Amino acid sequence: MNRSDVTREQARKIERGLTPGLVFLFRLGRRMEQVGFPRDDELYQLMSAAQDAVGRLARHVNDMIYGGVGEQPRRGGHPPPKVE
Repeated sequence: MNRSDVTREQARKIERGLTPGLVFLFRLGRRMEQVGFPRDDELYQLMSAAQDAVGRLARHVNDMIYGGVGEQPRRGGHPPPKVE
């Protein structure tokens, strides 16, 4: 199985699963900044890397939902036209 086998409904389920974790990571990052974690602290850097990775994954899944499942979206988020 690969990206082209994922249905829009499956992508929506993935998105729903990712959202709480992403929200948590953003809140955690904000709180770490508020309490003064230095940006070179290992825990802060790991949180930031996790936030970036989950954010990229969520954006990719979102593109699959709204830009066409199984197809790399073109600029503007629209899938390439189907050739028959």
